[in-house]
Amino acid sequence: MKLLTKTTIYYVLIATLVFGVGGTVTYYTVLSLINEDISEYFDRKELNYMTKIASGRFTPRTHKTHGHSHHKGVKHDYFHHHFEETDQNLKLFHYGKSHNIYQFITPPAKITSEINDTTLTMGEWQISVRRKCVVRKVKNAYYKICIYKSLEEADDEIEAVIGTVVYLFVSLLIVMLVANYYLSRRLLQPFHQTLGAIKGFRVTNTAPLELQQSNILEFEELNTLVLDMTDKIRDDYRNLKEFTENASHEIQTPLAIIKSKIELLIQSSLNDEQMQHLQSIYEVSNRLSKINKALLLLAKIENQQFQQTHTIDLGELVTKHLQNFQELIEMKNICLKTDLQTSAQISFNPVLADVLISNLLSNAIRHNYQGGEIIVGLTHNVLKINNTGTTDGIKGEAMFERFKKGNNANNSVGLGLSIVKKICDTNQIDIVHLYRTSVHEFQITF
Repeated sequence: MKLLTKTTIYYVLIATLVFGVGGTVTYYTVLSLINEDISEYFDRKELNYMTKIASGRFTPRTHKTHGHSHHKGVKHDYFHHHFEETDQNLKLFHYGKSHNIYQFITPPAKITSEINDTTLTMGEWQISVRRKCVVRKVKNAYYKICIYKSLEEADDEIEAVIGTVVYLFVSLLIVMLVANYYLSRRLLQPFHQTLGAIKGFRVTNTAPLELQQSNILEFEELNTLVLDMTDKIRDDYRNLKEFTENASHEIQTPLAIIKSKIELLIQSSLNDEQMQHLQSIYEVSNRLSKINKALLLLAKIENQQFQQTHTIDLGELVTKHLQNFQELIEMKNICLKTDLQTSAQISFNPVLADVLISNLLSNAIRHNYQGGEIIVGLTHNVLKINNTGTTDGIKGEAMFERFKKGNNANNSVGLGLSIVKKICDTNQIDIVHLYRTSVHEFQITF
């Protein structure tokens, strides 16, 4: 996940939390204010009605002239139509648009007060109403005063608050995301430029890295560290390269002298025992020379000294090496089967391609038995080399370890397959080894 995406997710989570808490607090604050306002409305109405009853300004209205059906289904706020008291101890004293007042025939058992909300449904419309009923003694009589207040306006206010909070949240979230995207891209531009320079860094390229200047301290420290590290890597690479070249030269020169002296001695008059000793020395010096060359090649591959690539026809390359090994194949009476597609082409370093194919075919011949079989198959991106042979329990990834060799490979230095593996790894090529029913299979996917 990218840093920009990660920070955006955190911003969204924080914004959601802040607006969620803020919206909840705002909702309950507005709800409390609305309830307080309705409560004050009920108190004012109650006091007003009690004053009118006490002063005699209320003309008794003991019979309602019409009911809800009078409004013919039109939404209205004449709530007294919808509420009737069934208590036989009550008689209607007065009614109005938003109240019903009843007089007790006999004094009530206790003074009560109740508030409840209800939803009135008439036909196709609904309306929420809050109803407060209190029992009060005015002069020498008891009255039950029922006051009704529509909650529709309160619901509209709450919906407006919720809508405003949601609108602000969405608007600010969009602004924040857009601002974060462009600001982060601008702020992280030096970092991405440095990252691109690191990706394009090649140890063989002596040109210094060009890193973008930044007024951000952390990015400047990163650039300084990257430059120091790349300089150190180049120095280490140069020292290692010089060491391997010098070591190879210093080893090869004495070996060449030893071999030439041995060849001179072999041509002189020596007895059989002396000849055997010289032969052993000669074989050991040859083996040491091969090991030195193989290790030097591995070091060069690891140091990425084979950078140039060309388009190579794998079919032609395999055919060429099979012709070179033809005598060895015939000497061991090996049956060779090939299925090559000459159109299989890859972009590869020519030297490494030669070493890769040569080592694989040489390994298939060396570790085969007399009268065995080699099958070479090539498609547009897969090369398979199968050969009959035994195993000492070494298979899979262990086959590519250095100095791993079978007991029947006395002439091998144990580095051929290690070189093959290193070539494949350096060029991002997959190679696998399988062994089943006395057959070794090497499969390379380009």
